[in-house]
Amino acid sequence: MKFSPDLLKATDHCQYRSFITNRYTGARIAVDCGQCDYCIHKRAQKASMRVKTAGSAFKYSYFVTLTYDNEHIPLMNCKVLHSEYEDVVGISGDIHFGDEYHRYIPVSEYQCDDNSALRHIFFEQVQGTVPFDREIKEYAPVKDNWFLSMDAIRSFIYKTQSVDKTDYPASEQYGRDNLIPFLNYVDVQNYIKRLRKYLYKQLGSYETLHFYAVGEYGPVHFRPHYHILLFTNSEEVSKVLRYCHDKSWKFGRSDFQITRGGASSYVSSYVNSLSSAPLLYRSCRAFKPRSRASLGFFEKGCDFVEGEDPYAQIEQKIDSVVNGRVYNFNGVSVRSTPPLSYIRTLLPRFSSARNDDSTAITRVLRAVHSTPKRIAKFGFIDYNQDSILSLARTYYQYLKVNSILTDDDKIILHASRCLTRFCNSSSDVDLESYINKLYRLFLYVYKFFRNWHLPAFGSDISTYSDRIDFIIKTGIEYEKKADYENMRSVYALRSQYPELSDCMFVLPQAGQEIDVLSDVSCETLQLLEQLRYRSATYCRDMIKHKQLNDANNIFNRMV
Repeated sequence: MKFSPDLLKATDHCQYRSFITNRYTGARIAVDCGQCDYCIHKRAQKASMRVKTAGSAFKYSYFVTLTYDNEHIPLMNCKVLHSEYEDVVGISGDIHFGDEYHRYIPVSEYQCDDNSALRHIFFEQVQGTVPFDREIKEYAPVKDNWFLSMDAIRSFIYKTQSVDKTDYPASEQYGRDNLIPFLNYVDVQNYIKRLRKYLYKQLGSYETLHFYAVGEYGPVHFRPHYHILLFTNSEEVSKVLRYCHDKSWKFGRSDFQITRGGASSYVSSYVNSLSSAPLLYRSCRAFKPRSRASLGFFEKGCDFVEGEDPYAQIEQKIDSVVNGRVYNFNGVSVRSTPPLSYIRTLLPRFSSARNDDSTAITRVLRAVHSTPKRIAKFGFIDYNQDSILSLARTYYQYLKVNSILTDDDKIILHASRCLTRFCNSSSDVDLESYINKLYRLFLYVYKFFRNWHLPAFGSDISTYSDRIDFIIKTGIEYEKKADYENMRSVYALRSQYPELSDCMFVLPQAGQEIDVLSDVSCETLQLLEQLRYRSATYCRDMIKHKQLNDANNIFNRMV
């Protein structure tokens, strides 16, 4: 049976999703697994589109590749956890379990009867930049652990060794057959810091420089390297950026060039490489490739610009974030919406208020905004007014000394899910957790006022009351209309394909999806099979390095 592209797009979903119920709203929520072909391809598509849309707000963009030499490549030392037991036979002949002994044995020295059985492998960084651990307030090497067979871990170590089999500096102490490279994102952070430092030295001022960086492994030897997109609108920065780049990376070879339009897709398609990567590189946190971006990067290109008619501009802005904005890339028109996290800073929602209750939402916004005024009446003015965290900590001190809470205080505590906790010096309260809840709410509301160019916390917003009400009500109206249009299109498709089961269009009311799929039509099974093949094909077609890098040995011979 042949299915239309619209149907495939409407019914495509995660192949192994789970379902949870929001305990605050009761809503049924589908949670994607993040590992299947559909999830991987969807993440790559979103990353590519968001990098393109954010990058369109900048005049200059550059594509940077960073690689390591053997002296600076981050390395993990691999050890196997070996356990022994001292079992004792009692008088009756029963076996009594005795003491248990553990020791760590290097992979190259470990001997076992079955090399295909899973073993607990522990990894510890022995070469490369040591990151700073904020919890213990000191520098600590990266550590992790995973379950692998001896055949698998030895195969990984062998494949990651250099083409010419030269030893790493750490090989003398730990042995070459016990070392495996990994992605150390501290090096990217330090590169960006050094880049900005040298820009300041050259220009005498701090200029805005945004970036989007991804880390990945080579296709043959799993050699870690990084791709970075740099963005700026400053002509002065563009003139000296290459010089500053050369001064900022000394760990190996690097490449610096102006982007030619396809760099965004190339960089963001690192996600697709995970579909063919071993499980160690897809699931183990220390080895898993990931992306990093400068603060507020994905909000670029979506900024609210206030004109002569602010209400018309507000409605236009809400329409663009809810229904999407059309971008033209190389003659192709694409409609894109910003991340939901950014949409919620413009159109906030709270668990203590219904999504369609504009009055309750506005009440929370005003209660948080007026916090500096209320705490000032009790003498709490000695805090950093530019820091939201400082305000949250001061507000906690205000709650401790104020036994009678105002209605605004109760609204804040309800919205931050703190109302059920007593807040006084004698109560057993997890202080950091309590303050973090307040901080998240305060930061959430702060972004709303900042992104709409409204007065800062503690200011008089009486003249902006109508504008705030208009923003919230218009946002609710547009989101309701968008939901209605989506529902109408889904029902139109369902009427065209009556032979398909309803489970392809709606979430199960209870249990998991597999419970519903036990009794479906033959056409539904064909559609599910076609969706799986479709996602797998998209992932394979977008996997990086398979043709270009393997044909030219770009990364395989970098030592």
